[in-house]
Amino acid sequence: VASKSAEQAARMAGVFTLYGDEDLKVIDEEEMVMGISVAKWFLDESMGLHSEIGISHRHHKADELLNWLKRLKQDDEQPLLLSELIQLGPRCIRTKKDRDEAVETLSNHGWIKKERWENKNIIQLHPSIRSHSWQV
Repeated sequence: VASKSAEQAARMAGVFTLYGDEDLKVIDEEEMVMGISVAKWFLDESMGLHSEIGISHRHHKADELLNWLKRLKQDDEQPLLLSELIQLGPRCIRTKKDRDEAVETLSNHGWIKKERWENKNIIQLHPSIRSHSWQV
């Protein structure tokens, strides 16, 4: 999108020029500025849409993990290891990057907490999740 924005700005400036006077052969500075403004607006909108999509995918993965954790009975003697999420967790978080993003999102919202236990990273669930959980 960004790589073509200069070309799009020039095209729009040409349209503005012809709209003002069909016989003109040169694009004036004013029309070029208008073309750049419109191209910038479209670029900003496009970037906003891409970031919103990224956020929704991230939240979707976190929601999948939260639902999975709600169905999981956490054993106080053998807590859930962070590394186990890649093998046992929902399919959408089976990569380290996806797992870490989902864990970070849930942690930031207070649903889970990452802690150290016997030199391993574990996941602790918020008590409200644990009270409604059952074993899978």
